[in-house]
Amino acid sequence: MIAVGVTLPTGLGQLALLAGALVGALAAFGYGLTELRTAYRMHTTAGHTVADVANYPGPVEIEGVVSATTEALAAPFTGTDCVVYEYTIEELRRDKDGDRTWKTIDSGEKRVPFRVEDDTGSVLVEPAGATLRLEHERVVRSPVDETPPAAIGDFLSTLELGGFGIDLGRDRRYIERRIDVGEPVYVFGPARHDPTASTAAGEVNAVIGHTQERGVRERLADRLLGRTLFVLADGSETAALSRTLKGALIAGLLGVFVLVVTGVVLT
Repeated sequence: MIAVGVTLPTGLGQLALLAGALVGALAAFGYGLTELRTAYRMHTTAGHTVADVANYPGPVEIEGVVSATTEALAAPFTGTDCVVYEYTIEELRRDKDGDRTWKTIDSGEKRVPFRVEDDTGSVLVEPAGATLRLEHERVVRSPVDETPPAAIGDFLSTLELGGFGIDLGRDRRYIERRIDVGEPVYVFGPARHDPTASTAAGEVNAVIGHTQERGVRERLADRLLGRTLFVLADGSETAALSRTLKGALIAGLLGVFVLVVTGVVLT
């Protein structure tokens, strides 16, 4: 019989493991705290109508219905008219232990400006730089022995994945999340007066969104320093809050799990 043992870290190895665990746990707790702060600000900010936005520079909270300002986007896997989408392509693979897992092979997103309408009018939203809280999910499964639907095949032909094709001999699934034209949307973000944003009756002279596109660093700094938040979600404020609190809870539990596992390994 061959005995299989586990070599526990000692000395510098223990210190390195502990340091890595602390960094990971602090990152998870930090993310959870920023999500809690986001949820708190969303919950405590009074809701506004579209008509309020023109005279209310600063953070606003709007619930309304989406209308496209230009030609709408076509969602990559269903062709649905939308103004924001995220997508993920996953393949079913076997790991070294023979277990089957879904591995992400590509992902991305696209956004276009749109208007939010309520009973008092409509306002322009520029979604660049917003944090997305999307739940409206569609999953299309493509078994190994079937050709993907035409819309998916057309989309795949636009990707540059270094030899990625339609027939790779693996099961695949295609996931998209969207903010659809004509559907409810929740917007929490910075508003500013802009007379050029109105071109028709019922449109207010304002824009919701950052003055310029913000990258990952800028958005991370906003979150860590508690600066102006910008959140877009399909559905209602309640749905957006639920997703944000769920993220905070998962991050907190992950931090605890890392610390517990590290403690068990080191004892």
